[in-house]
Amino acid sequence: MAPNFQIASNWAFTDHMPEPVSADVDFISGDYSPNNSVNAARYSARLMANQGFPWDLMAWSFGTLNGAWAQKTGVQLCREAACVLAMGGAFQGYITQDPDGSVNLDKLPGMAEASSFCRARQRWCKGSVGVPQVALFCPTATHYKSVSNGGEALFPMITWQRPILYRLLEQNYAVDILTDSALSERADEFPLIVFFRGGDWSTTLTAKIRKYLRNGGAVVAIGNEVKDAMTSILAGLNPEENNVERGNFKLEIYRVGRGACFFIPTPEDAGAIEAFNNAQGSELVQILDETFKTAFPRPILQMKERRPLDVSVRTAPTGELSVHLVNVSGDHEAAGIIDRIDPVKDVGLSLTLKSRPNKLRLEPSGVELAFEWNDEDKTATTFIPEIPIYEILIVE
Repeated sequence: MAPNFQIASNWAFTDHMPEPVSADVDFISGDYSPNNSVNAARYSARLMANQGFPWDLMAWSFGTLNGAWAQKTGVQLCREAACVLAMGGAFQGYITQDPDGSVNLDKLPGMAEASSFCRARQRWCKGSVGVPQVALFCPTATHYKSVSNGGEALFPMITWQRPILYRLLEQNYAVDILTDSALSERADEFPLIVFFRGGDWSTTLTAKIRKYLRNGGAVVAIGNEVKDAMTSILAGLNPEENNVERGNFKLEIYRVGRGACFFIPTPEDAGAIEAFNNAQGSELVQILDETFKTAFPRPILQMKERRPLDVSVRTAPTGELSVHLVNVSGDHEAAGIIDRIDPVKDVGLSLTLKSRPNKLRLEPSGVELAFEWNDEDKTATTFIPEIPIYEILIVE
């Protein structure tokens, strides 16, 4: 009757229900929270982008201001859209209707600004494909057990994994989030795999990680339950002598074949558990920083100094390597309504490439960037004066 009609089920097969797509849907979709929307989109987008289906996320065009609902600004909606576009997804926004069902035209300007923002970047985003850098494991079985034992609502979002994603993004790594089945298929593609607190794996994934390590892969395993899941992989191995300790936290390094497992145990001190579960506190953050840098020292993109920029490395539909840079500065949890976003200025970075590029340019402006090429290190070093919200660096 209607061959072009498409069906999705809200939040099915997403971070609310992180499992392989098993229903006859045409795409996957969800509507992230009205407040703290950037943080919600950062996790959801990175998982949905790896489910093998077209996907979109919907923003609520309003949030809270002083305890009351208020319409979001155009600049705020543009950044929420950027978090989705940078991972190859589609973006939509919900605007409340009047009591008679008609559209309130006074609420449209912000969405109109976001629409123009998206259209200007569409050709480099729609249909883009991720270039594997860091894989973060989404432990579906652990999450479902926690939900069942805790009496929570059906299919709640997997918020307890967000903190480790934030730490990785703060180091300007490009991160993808993969479920058990997806990681079992694609582990070999990623230079670094991170496991955080989830100890329920399939035997297929265990076998895959064993092979991955023996072939030279790097794993960061955080939490005792993760090590328990890796018992057969680490059986009979002793950690190296050059372990690192920072207060209540420590790092153990195990060599497995040509690869390495960097294990951070759950702290023994009960007072340190909360910081550990939230991947925060100066001591733990320091040990995480050192671990990630040691495990994955040469990502495609390296910042001269850390900046509040979420990085995605993708192949654009045009076939060019594209580095997506989203300005995530500011306090998202307490933000409410955002009137302005300060640009991230003076961004120095280098790209590790196979050969010298012909050009580096920013899109959608088309501005060409000067760069220096180091043939020995195979790196192109460049400088971006400012990133207002979202810029795409294209490598020709």
